Amino acid sequence: MWPIKAFVEGDETPGHIKDIVDSIKAEAEICAIAKDDKDRLAHCIEANLRHVTLQLQLQSTIIREKMEKGELRIVTGKYDLERGAVTLLKQ
Repeated sequence: MWPIKAFVEGDETPGHIKDIVDSIKAEAEICAIAKDDKDRLAHCIEANLRHVTLQLQLQSTIIREKMEKGELRIVTGKYDLERGAVTLLKQ
């Protein structure tokens, strides 16, 4: 989640990564997190994951219809590279 870390720390980013950081800045879920939050990076990562999950549902008619019929469920998970484990986030 390097783009989110760059956003949180205010780092300059090259090329396409800057576009991703600019997109992250516009997410309401991210903007709602206080800048002095001691766990801001972790909270921003989770907020971004939830945002992406919501966008999948809103932007895809096929996904939305399958979910409404109970044929599909989207869950949000965070993969920890060090532990090799996935943590499911509460919706």
